[in-house]
Amino acid sequence: MLLLSLACLLAGGVGATLGLGGGVFIVPLLTIWLGVPVHEAAGTSLVCVLATSAAGSVALDRTRLADPRLVAYLGVATVAGGAASAVVAPAVSPRLVFGLFGLATGWAAWRLVARLRAPAAAAQMGPAPPAEGPANLGVGVGACVGAGVASGLLGIGGAPVQVPVMTEVMRVAAPVAFATSNVLVGITAAASTAAYYGNGLIRADLAAPCALASAIGAYAGGRLAPRLPVRPLVTFFVVVLVYLTGRMLWKAIAPGA
Repeated sequence: MLLLSLACLLAGGVGATLGLGGGVFIVPLLTIWLGVPVHEAAGTSLVCVLATSAAGSVALDRTRLADPRLVAYLGVATVAGGAASAVVAPAVSPRLVFGLFGLATGWAAWRLVARLRAPAAAAQMGPAPPAEGPANLGVGVGACVGAGVASGLLGIGGAPVQVPVMTEVMRVAAPVAFATSNVLVGITAAASTAAYYGNGLIRADLAAPCALASAIGAYAGGRLAPRLPVRPLVTFFVVVLVYLTGRMLWKAIAPGA
């Protein structure tokens, strides 16, 4: 439990810094380390994502990086997808969930590698450059419905979809996308958590310590984010994500897994 809390502390810090919410790390930790059924791990992870988003947003609010307009537009889309998918999530095959989660973590790793290859200034959580507004807003809203579906099924808050959509499709500056995503993952997780709770798929014995550790890590990460060089941190977590991708895909296809 101590090691799990420390891992959630680190996941919360990275989740707040990169706008990932931490769910992409917490679900594999619960399933691989503790053998928690994947649906219960997803529900428990959503509680941690809520804590990460709340604490990280409080810390990041000092930087005024999150875009309220994007939160309003994209939040409606992610809530719709998250609420709908969470209702049907218990009926989805665990192997399918493992497979989808492996694809999600693989996608997140690939996008982080792309961010590493970008100019160094784009990989810093510094002041955002001025912008005229997001491009392709309609496409972004539609894609964030998919982010909500991913959140409801996998317990990840939808950030692996939201961040690339904002930076690559909507041309939002990376620092703004990270901070905005940190708010969005909490809204998305809130829409999904109620359905998991109603189905008894949240492990209170694990949710309490993991959420507390994630919140502390998220607050610390949010305070450090404006002056933190993200590149070394991203490099480490790309390695972690690649490992988790392999483990989750193996659980999806291995006989008797």
